[in-house]
Formats: sequence, structure tokens, C-alpha cells
Amino acid sequence: MAKTYLSTVKYVIKTDFTIEGIVDKHDIIGAIFGQSEGLIGEEMDLKELQKNGKLGRIEVEARVKIGKTVGILIIPSSLDRVQTSILAAAIESVDKVGPCNSEFITTSIEDARKEKRKTVTERAKELLMKMGTDMPETQELAEEIRGLARTSDLKEIGRDKIPIGPEVDSSKELILVEGRADVINLVKHGIKNVAGVGGANISRTVINLTKGKEVTVFVDGDRGGDIIARQLCQAMKIEFVAKAPDGKEVEELTLKEILAALRKKSEAGATLNEKRIPFEARKSFTSSSDTRPVRRNFGNRESAPRERRFGTDTPRNRSFGTDTPRNRSFGTDTPRNRSFEERAPAERDTMSRSYKSRNRAPVSNFDRPNARPRELPPIQTKDLGAYTKPMKELEGSLKARFFDAKMKKLKEVNVRDLLKEMEKTKSTNSIVFDGIVTKRLLEAAEKSKIKQLVGVKKGRIEDSETVKVSTLY
Repeated sequence: MAKTYLSTVKYVIKTDFTIEGIVDKHDIIGAIFGQSEGLIGEEMDLKELQKNGKLGRIEVEARVKIGKTVGILIIPSSLDRVQTSILAAAIESVDKVGPCNSEFITTSIEDARKEKRKTVTERAKELLMKMGTDMPETQELAEEIRGLARTSDLKEIGRDKIPIGPEVDSSKELILVEGRADVINLVKHGIKNVAGVGGANISRTVINLTKGKEVTVFVDGDRGGDIIARQLCQAMKIEFVAKAPDGKEVEELTLKEILAALRKKSEAGATLNEKRIPFEARKSFTSSSDTRPVRRNFGNRESAPRERRFGTDTPRNRSFGTDTPRNRSFGTDTPRNRSFEERAPAERDTMSRSYKSRNRAPVSNFDRPNARPRELPPIQTKDLGAYTKPMKELEGSLKARFFDAKMKKLKEVNVRDLLKEMEKTKSTNSIVFDGIVTKRLLEAAEKSKIKQLVGVKKGRIEDSETVKVSTLY
């Protein structure tokens, strides 16, 4: 029995035919085999070629048209180009099918490997592009290794495990940031005198860490950053405040953006819109024996005591002499005209206490070195319903949890892998994570058809129609 299929097809012969009568397909194939037998030698006999796997099954597509049978022959061949051309010419020699005259004309001999080459070429292009995308450049590898080496020096101190850089103890300057991710980003870029506040509640560890250092607060460029900066300035001595660009977090800044933000830092009093006198300047204007500040515009009060106002030789009293109509109408012994010395001891004591209370300057914590900083009340958190418990568990961990529609935990990943994991996980209904809900996260959630994002706070984003955003602060 002849083979009907080929393992390798090199060429495909396509021949149109017209037969003057109505015939069946097997009549056409029989005519081709019968009339080509012995025509081009025994080696090119159709039966032998099929038996040896050199020729495939002959396909006939025929239809009747106005009393004639017309159609096309499709013959797959694994012969070379010359033998395939001879075979096509031999088929054209068939002039009768049964009793009917016929005409066979070869329209084309197609190279079947051409389509394969095209497919191979397109696939090779895809693989090359993918290989170029996935393979990092030498510079990127060097930066990644350098960043890992720098972050390996990160330390944690105190019960609150406050993250600090390796040069905090040896440096006279200190940069305070909001969280661990901010510390990692700054240390990765070579800024090692940095420490994290560790959340909205300011711990005693952070306060002790700032003693004897010039402190700069570096916060995110949003409303939450302003609040944290104000809290830190009220709880401890802060010299400068730096802010990330609007809508950006410190943890995602490049080295160029970090240096630009630190160069634009402002004094803490100016940041809080307060007219605060610097500690050194206030100390130079204050007497060591009196806590009242000296008002230089009005002269020294010790050299011009207020009692002279009640004396008898003041300009005000001279203008109202004893013989003026005004003094005669009120009398010379009125309380207004009596001097301070002429008044009763009890009255003079009352006047002195009133004078001192009106002119006593307030004493701040900066004038009292041993005073304890005022503890600030914690920021009120929002009720997140079913998400409150997992949010509290994740606080400070830089982790994210995926939940399905029934609040079943699917998996837990690092926040830095959140975007990648969103694309992989298909059945996620909501995500709770210890971080800021940014525009990029919101767009990724919309693309992945996630219904709710729950984070610590919200960046500068617009409301989404498909994703609900909830935050702890």
C-alpha cells in the first residue's frame, strides 16, 4: 500500500484541470496514474514514488460547471526541484479522463519551506527581543550589586527596632525619614547618616538619637509628610526640613532627586509658618539673671523703671499743674496724681506683681535643658472594618497580603514585589499592604481587576471607578 503522507514536504504542485464531461475524483486520479506510467522512467513512476515516501497523497478539488468538471490538483513532493518540475510536466500530458477529453495546466510549484523559513525568522526575532529585554546591562548589574552591598550595613536599635544607617553614630548630622524603605533607598545611594522614625508615633529611641546632632527631617511630598514634619518639630529640636517632589515618596527617589531635595531644605520654623527665634540667637539676647527677653527697640527697662510714670516730675504730671482747672476739678490727692512712693504698701505690692506678670517672657523647652519633650498624642486611625486586623499585623513589616472575595488569605509577599505579583495572581479580590497607595499601584490594580486596595496612606491619586482605596491614616 502506498504512503499517503510525507514526513518532509519540499514543494507543492498545483495544477488546474478541465474535463469535457462529468466524472468522479477516482476517475481523475486513475487517469493520472495510468497515462503517466512508463512515460518518464521507472524511477519517476507515481506508484513507486508514493511507496518510497517521495510523493504525498494527491488531493483533488472538483466541481461540475455547465456539463464540465473543473478543479485543481494538489500534489506534495519531497523530490528535488528538477524532479518535481519533470513530474508536473508529466501530469500536464494527461489528455483524457475516461471517454472525455481533458486539459491539465500546472499553475505553480510552491516552496513549502518558504513559509517555514518565514515562521522561523519571526520567532527568532521574538526570542532575540526577549533576550535583549531580560538581560540587564553591565551598568545595571553593577548598580544592583553596589546597592545590595550598601543596604547590608543597615542596623536596628531600640525596642522599636528603628532602622539606621551605618554612619549615624559617627556623624554630627542626622537625616530623619519616615520608614524603613526610605532608609534603604538613601543608604543605597550612599547617604548613610539616616534613621527612620518608624511610624506616626515618635519613640523615645528617636528622641535620644537626635541629641547633640544637627537634625534634618526628610519627608514625602504629600499631606502625610507635612503632618509628620510638624510632629517631629514639636517633639524635638529640628534645624531643617526637606521634602520630596509633590506626589513622590522618598523611597522611590533617584540620587539626583534626593540631592536636589536636600539642597532645597528650609529651616524648621519657616516650614511650620512660625516666627521662631533660633536657640543660639535667643540665648544671646537673654540675661543670665532674668528670663525676660531684652526689647532693644524700647531701651533697657532697668534703666527706665515704670515707676517714673507715677512720679511728680514726669512731663505728664507737669502738664497738669496744681493750679490748672483740670487739677482743681479733680483735687490734688486723686489716685492718678499720687506717686508710687505715696501709695499704700498693699497697693504698691499689687502694682509690682501686675507689672511683672505683664512683662514676663514665656519659658520654652529650649531654655530648660533638662526638660522632657512633650509627648504627642497618636494620630487617630480609620476603621477599616474586616481589613483592620490584617493592616495592624502588617504595620512596619513592608509586606502585602492577597485576599479573595471570601477574605481568605491567598499569599503574602514583599511590597517591592507587589506589582509583579498582581499580574500573576488571577483570583485576587483585595490587597492589604504596609505602604502608600500610589498612582502606579492603582493602575496595576485596575488592569488586574482587583476591587480594593488597603494601605497606610494615600498618595496624590484620583478616585477610580473600579478600585476602592482605603487607608489607615
